[in-house]
Amino acid sequence: LLECRFPSDKQLNEFLEKLNQHANYNISMVINEN
Repeated sequence: LLECRFPSDKQLNEFLEKLNQHANYNISMVINEN
């Protein structure tokens, strides 16, 4: 299933990096609010 969405490891890595950046951004927003 994942292989269909991500033909190459490069695309998968880029997707995970964006996901991490987005998650880190949300986490820092929550921390700054407290």
